[in-house]
Amino acid sequence: DFGREAVLWTADGRLERFADRLAAAGVDVTGWQLDRITGISTDGTVIVGHGLNPLGDREAWIATLPTPCAGDVDASGDVGFTDLIAVLDQWGVCPGCPADLDGDGVVGLTDLLAVLAGWGVCR
Repeated sequence: DFGREAVLWTADGRLERFADRLAAAGVDVTGWQLDRITGISTDGTVIVGHGLNPLGDREAWIATLPTPCAGDVDASGDVGFTDLIAVLDQWGVCPGCPADLDGDGVVGLTDLLAVLAGWGVCR
C-alpha cells in the first residue's frame, strides 16, 4: 500500500516509489513527502508534482532525472566490467532483471551487445 505517495510504473509493470527512483539517481529526498506526480516530459526525464517539504509546508517540486546510459546495468555512470559481469551473471530468462536491457524478459546476446556498444563513460 503506497497511500498518498508519488509512484511510477516500471518497464516490467510494477509500481515504484518515486522517492526511491530519486534516491537511486543520487538525489537527497530526506524529509520530503512526495505526494503526487502531476506531469512528465515526453522523454521522461523531467517530472513535476507536489508534496510536503522537510518543514511540513506544501510545495511544488520538479525533478530532472539523468538520461539513461545504454548498457549501464549498475547505473554507475559508465559502462564497464561490472556491467559485463552483470549481464553474464543474469544470462537467460530473467524478466525484470537490470541486465535485461532490451526488456524482452531474457538476458542474452542483444543485451551483451548493448553493453559492448556503450562501453566507456556515459555522456
